[in-house]
Amino acid sequence: MSDQQIHTENLFKIFGADASDHSPPARTFKRYFPNSLTVLRMGLAFAFPAMPQDWWLWVLAVAALTEWLDGALSRLWSVESQFGRMLDPVADKLFIVAMLFTFVWQGWLSLPILGLIALRDVTVAVACIFILLFGDRSELKRMGPRIVGKLTTALQFAFLLTLLIWREVPTWLTVLTIAFSAVAAVDYIQFYSRHIRGNPAPTNTETND
Repeated sequence: MSDQQIHTENLFKIFGADASDHSPPARTFKRYFPNSLTVLRMGLAFAFPAMPQDWWLWVLAVAALTEWLDGALSRLWSVESQFGRMLDPVADKLFIVAMLFTFVWQGWLSLPILGLIALRDVTVAVACIFILLFGDRSELKRMGPRIVGKLTTALQFAFLLTLLIWREVPTWLTVLTIAFSAVAAVDYIQFYSRHIRGNPAPTNTETND
């Protein structure tokens, strides 16, 4: 068990959660619950623009909580899956973009700032569409979350929370979020070029000597 798993398990023990229950119902629950949190976040993204403004802060809090909880539980219960690793960043991007466009519609945010804040998300979305149309779709399965991408997501959530509460964001936070979004976009492109496109996945074909 990794140090991160031990830390997470100790944290959940504080609240009385038992991570050692291996009964069939518990195994089924542990397998599907983290991904269900990710799906919930995607549902919140689609519903966010139609929700009353009084709900927005609570919805953002729930989305941020599920963003942390699904990954923490997956590691704690050792149920990480390729599907979950692909779905989690998609849910994050959907929710963030939904909030950004909603705030533009409200007049709280300009389109140029939206484009810069979401530069990482737009880059990844365009790359995924390109791969689906013209590339090898198996490459998408090899694109996992990146550290700089996770930091960008955290800054985006902080940016959105600040904007939601005070209707404006300090210049330093805006610049920092844009900078990380740009760095994350470049990082994804470089990683794809060097480690995915440059190193094709091995095939299962066998040759007879």
